[in-house]
Amino acid sequence: MKRWISLVMALLMALTGCGKQEVEQETSQRTVIAIVKAMDSLHWLSVADGMQKAADDYAVDLTILWPETEREVEVQFQILEDAMISEPNAIVLAPCDSDGAQQYTQQINENGIELFYIDEEPAHGAEEPYVGSDNYLAGKMAAQALTEALPDGAQVAVISGSQKQRAHGKRANGFRDCIEQETALQCVEIIEVPDCTLTGGRDAMQELLEQYPDIQGVFCANAMMVMGALEQCRAAEREDIKLVGMDTQSDALTAVKNGAIVAMVSQNGYDMGYMMIETIAAKLDGEEIPSTTYVENTLITQENVNTFLKEYVTEGRK
Repeated sequence: MKRWISLVMALLMALTGCGKQEVEQETSQRTVIAIVKAMDSLHWLSVADGMQKAADDYAVDLTILWPETEREVEVQFQILEDAMISEPNAIVLAPCDSDGAQQYTQQINENGIELFYIDEEPAHGAEEPYVGSDNYLAGKMAAQALTEALPDGAQVAVISGSQKQRAHGKRANGFRDCIEQETALQCVEIIEVPDCTLTGGRDAMQELLEQYPDIQGVFCANAMMVMGALEQCRAAEREDIKLVGMDTQSDALTAVKNGAIVAMVSQNGYDMGYMMIETIAAKLDGEEIPSTTYVENTLITQENVNTFLKEYVTEGRK
């Protein structure tokens, strides 16, 4: 059974302004707390959907917590500290600061709690299981899409989330490396946006238009930012600029269908969330699990977008 509830008093005192979502099971010995970056985008709502469905299917007591925005790194760390006190069987973490989160790894392990990463890979050399995209590959796919859409010599750029998040860093690096090593395009800028919102995408796009008036293509590292960039291009009457984004959500997919966005690199949040809880259930049952589980990343264009739109609605997100 799924329901929205307020935070328990102990968390409320420490985490004013944070959210919580809980799934209750009638009988379960498996408790999981998932701490995600925020719940202000369709991507994270989809991840939550997938985790909740898997929790139902695998008899897992699931609690989902988050800060209000991805900027609230210290708030997210406080949520993590409080989660450890409750001693769940497992913690799922999508850190707003990938390197900073490593300071808690030893304590979590010493408390006998299994730690899993979703969407964000753990620090280099860490052994915690990861479920999410191959983000470097996703950046390369975006670069290849712009290469096909633009003439040789065209200027392109990246609008990325915080480089404290490994996912955004890898997407930006994959894009830049592909452009520089495999194409005749020019990557002129990687703009870092503190949190990955519509406003962040609009502001970064405006900055690019001012600094590089001849720019012809932009890769935005998530769907919210590409929709913001699209709004700014329209406001500036620069609909000639080719945009590519990442994530699988209905507004961005509709923009691909209409030709306003060249392509999206798919990242099915629902699948990611479901696979995460499925992996945890297997681990808690004593099964061997892979250290890395990648969700499928596919280039979504006008040719195949209807298939993805149909799947999106089937899973219940509109």
